[in-house]
Amino acid sequence: MKNFWGSFLGSILGASIAGVLFAILVIAGVAAVVSSEFGGSEQVQTEAEEKTVLHLTFSYPVVDSPDQNPFAEIDFGSGTKGKLTLWETINVLDYASTDDKVVGIFLDMDGLSTGMGNAFEIRQALERFKAKGKFIATYSEGLSQKAYYFASVSTHLSLNAHSDFLLNGMGAELLFFRGVLDKIGVEPYAVRPSGNKFKSAVEPFLLTQASESNRIQMRALMGSMWKSMGSSLVAKNKLPSGTLDSLINGLHITSALDAQKYRFSDTLEYRDEFMNRLAKLAGWEKWSEDESPLQSLEDYGKMALANLALSNESENQVAILVAEGDIVDGKSSQGMVGSTSLNQSIRELRENDDVKAVVLRVNSPGGSALASELMWRELALLKAKKPVVVSMGNLAASGGYYISCHASKVFANPTTITGSIGVFGLLFNAKGLLNEKLGVTTDTINLHANGDFPTGSRPLREREKEVLEKMVTRIYGEFTQRVANGRSMKVDMVDSIGQGRVWSGEQAKQLGLVDGLGGLKEAVQEAAKLAKVSYYTTAVYPKPVDPFEAFFEGLSENSKALLKKEGLGFGIEWLALLKKVENMQGVNARLPFDIQFND
Repeated sequence: MKNFWGSFLGSILGASIAGVLFAILVIAGVAAVVSSEFGGSEQVQTEAEEKTVLHLTFSYPVVDSPDQNPFAEIDFGSGTKGKLTLWETINVLDYASTDDKVVGIFLDMDGLSTGMGNAFEIRQALERFKAKGKFIATYSEGLSQKAYYFASVSTHLSLNAHSDFLLNGMGAELLFFRGVLDKIGVEPYAVRPSGNKFKSAVEPFLLTQASESNRIQMRALMGSMWKSMGSSLVAKNKLPSGTLDSLINGLHITSALDAQKYRFSDTLEYRDEFMNRLAKLAGWEKWSEDESPLQSLEDYGKMALANLALSNESENQVAILVAEGDIVDGKSSQGMVGSTSLNQSIRELRENDDVKAVVLRVNSPGGSALASELMWRELALLKAKKPVVVSMGNLAASGGYYISCHASKVFANPTTITGSIGVFGLLFNAKGLLNEKLGVTTDTINLHANGDFPTGSRPLREREKEVLEKMVTRIYGEFTQRVANGRSMKVDMVDSIGQGRVWSGEQAKQLGLVDGLGGLKEAVQEAAKLAKVSYYTTAVYPKPVDPFEAFFEGLSENSKALLKKEGLGFGIEWLALLKKVENMQGVNARLPFDIQFND
């Protein structure tokens, strides 16, 4: 009877919660429709005010995929209301560069959470804006190194005299888990094809420090990326060659006062003084928080994107298909691009006669080898019918390169992390943890000798190791053959620049792994050229998912953002790392490491 009443009351409670959530969905949906149909037209902005200055903060990562959450316009405390995608940001900035009402940009920033590849593309758009004779003024009370790279495009840069300003160059700190695995009684088993010495994704589980091969590739990668980044850092103050590295190695630039001394900033001042300066640059009578035409990029963007849509009614379309996140089997989810979901989008684009060409935007470290192959197949079928151009973002490595290599043309940014042509197999034997640490035992009943293979409750047998080695060797052979066919190379050549080694976009161009250096804008233009269309619209795919599904996904994301804001982000990132380790078991074509540049 107790179980009956517990189940009965639990059912009522569950139904009540579901009913409340459903009511919220319905009310929010109705409110959105009513606002759009009856109230929206009175608030539509068709043009900017005279002497408008755009206010850019980049308080959120600028990503490639549109927000799948239908309640994205509601700010749950994450500070990401109304955020723009990369493609939208580029288009809005280019539109503003030709808008006579917009006279300049105010970069109001400290850190920059956007990846280096995407930051490069936005910076290029800012360069085009500046080339139109308009100003870009930056103010910061604590500019990070990566943010300074971004802000060095400015015509004027002011820092607070009491703020930090640290230029410490580039470095990498890698995590290794072999010690903790030994302590808890977990034995890793990893296998790489012969010669895949640079495929270092398995090293954190096998070693306690980086191998010499990994050190070589990391130094070369950072050297190439710093070449691009460093040239931008000194563009403003025109430091002699080698002087920047000397200053950085000696840690001579650690404050705003140092920045002023070495001409990395133009002025040291407080925010109110900068705002008065901004008023003079813009031609305002004075700075007024209530009256000065300072408009956020997001608000201006709504008007700009609407005007762009009205000005182009062509039925020809260049589709931008986004593959963002780890490559996995099955359906896509937040931070994961699933083969089932992406392939469905590819088939729809292939059969859509209005779509004349497709730009595949890749921002992925790779993942499942099988999922990568299935995506490659659908993309090959698409290419047989219409041009496919790849645009690489922050990274397009391993499985991310696998799905890119067969395209009609491939573009990368100089700082894109790509290559990593290689595979690995990874399994864990947790018998020591289960038996000795936790007191858990297993008893296997097999009908056939290897009926429980693969299993994490015992060591691998020799025959099972042979099978795993044969499997990764076969998949690596298929990978290199795919690259050879797609890039018109010999397999031996692919192997010589493969072996799991990562390259920057600039290095990849020299090696023939990509066709050109450029961003999403250049890729779209090339796709239209190959399709022989002069007038076209663009659209980003995949389209937003079912609103009910997206709503519950959105609740999770907003909760995560709120937790980060409250200082619990470190723990969340560790949970995300553990999830990635779980997904790495089996045979993978994945980037050897996660690279993050500190703000």
